[in-house]
Amino acid sequence: MQRPPIHLKDHVFTKVHIDAAEIDYVQGGINKKIPFGYNFTFSCEVLGLNTEERFFRVELNILSQEKEDHIQGYSVDVTVAGLFEVEKNVPEEEMPKMLSILGPALLLGSAREFIYTITSRGPCKAVYLPTVNFVPPPDESGTAKRSQEKAGKKKSAPKKKAAKK
Repeated sequence: MQRPPIHLKDHVFTKVHIDAAEIDYVQGGINKKIPFGYNFTFSCEVLGLNTEERFFRVELNILSQEKEDHIQGYSVDVTVAGLFEVEKNVPEEEMPKMLSILGPALLLGSAREFIYTITSRGPCKAVYLPTVNFVPPPDESGTAKRSQEKAGKKKSAPKKKAAKK
């Protein structure tokens, strides 16, 4: 079996803000047979912690937004941060792209379970996050380009430390 190019060493939830909708609002919608539904925005930031040791922090933020003709039972704003180690055989120039795709993809599963567990204890139907493709779509030239709407936003790439003389 081949070793994966990055390893998730640890993860923590640095922001957890989940509010249930007013029960009158929810009951009114249920009485009118309005389904529950959400739009989600996923944003990603890659931060270089120790580029020489190949350790990086990847943050994934998940934000819910109202979906037309649906009840938004919960307002969700959650950030999960993961500590990743990149294998030494991965070229340095490939690390930012790899971390911005694989990092949030690995963190999303933990966030999905976390949000589902919390919202399943509330007054509305539990929130189950959708599957997300973090691979940027190609632009007109055929090269990959990050999409803030669909795949998240890479705010900063790992920076190489200058060698001390």
